[in-house]
Amino acid sequence: DVEKLISAKNKIQKTFIQKNDEREEQKSKINTAQDGHNVESDMEVRIDDTLYNSFILHSYGKNVAEIIEKRKKCDWFIPISNGKGIYIEYWGMDTPKYVEDRKEKEELYKKYNIPYIGIEKDDPKQDTQTFTNNLLRELRKTAIEYFGFMPEWKK
Repeated sequence: DVEKLISAKNKIQKTFIQKNDEREEQKSKINTAQDGHNVESDMEVRIDDTLYNSFILHSYGKNVAEIIEKRKKCDWFIPISNGKGIYIEYWGMDTPKYVEDRKEKEELYKKYNIPYIGIEKDDPKQDTQTFTNNLLRELRKTAIEYFGFMPEWKK
């Protein structure tokens, strides 16, 4: 009986240690941008930091209010006028499920005429200045196309 108790105790301890290690590993995977947003990857840190350092007001992980039949979250939302704005998506994976979800989300953005910018997983690998310039140019172009202007936020 004592051996069974010791064996059971050791199994419980191993399980506890494994779960604790998994939690620690999850914590270490948290990527925090300069503005405090916890994002999912190094590339998302780079995108968020580009917005933050360019003084562009933005939120991360907001529900896309215009999509009514399904609950969808964007990667970033840039408010422009009267609660409307531009959504930014970083397409960082290519698993079959992810590709399917991406296609569905892009179709919904198109269906509701929602302004959005898609960033491919290879786009941010350019040098920082080129990536920043391209993102800001695309953001300004999209804002002018949909809203007629690009707001200036205070530095």
